Amino acid sequence: MKQMIELVDTPAELVKLAAELMDLTSGAESVVFGAHLAVTGGCIGTYCPEIRSIYIDLGNALNEQALYNNGMMFIPNVWCALIWALGHEIEHACQLELEPQLIEYATLPQEYEDIATEAGATLVLDWSKDHKMPGLRELGWLGKQLIVMLNAMYTKYPDIADEATNAALGAAAPLDTVFAKHEFTDRGKEVLIEDIDAGKIGVKVGNNRFLTTYEFFGL
Repeated sequence: MKQMIELVDTPAELVKLAAELMDLTSGAESVVFGAHLAVTGGCIGTYCPEIRSIYIDLGNALNEQALYNNGMMFIPNVWCALIWALGHEIEHACQLELEPQLIEYATLPQEYEDIATEAGATLVLDWSKDHKMPGLRELGWLGKQLIVMLNAMYTKYPDIADEATNAALGAAAPLDTVFAKHEFTDRGKEVLIEDIDAGKIGVKVGNNRFLTTYEFFGL
């Protein structure tokens, strides 16, 4: 019987997604959600093939600074990192199911890691196509930690106070940040602005324009 084990109050949407993915493989029998777990060693996700368990570390997702310089807002980045980690580790479980001899490796060959990395990215894209991330109140332990972090960051980054509202509306990447980090022609910028204003893509809150997670990763 597949198990979802919550060591901290875990977002219901994340648990639901994990349960759906677990039906795809017999390589994992449990997913354990926690925060700052010794077994994860600072990583967001870890797969332990010996006991067929996946560990997803919500605390480490908050600390992975490398994820937060891609043009997306802080909160959506944390959420996408968790979904990515889940997809990555589920893929490793599938690999073990198909090739049981992989359990003999202390470190998997790079080709298997590359496939798992792509699986995580694909899961983020697939999930974000039809879903919006939950609001802070629906994120349990993670939401409480995010509130503390947003309050601490407010004096230096006042705009971050709007993230909790904007992210729940589907906003993921401010358009001005997208323009700063990606190359667009002047006409390309105009088209994006026109399409957001017309409600064809993205999210507009007041005078601020955003791309959704799905649109951002599809650039």
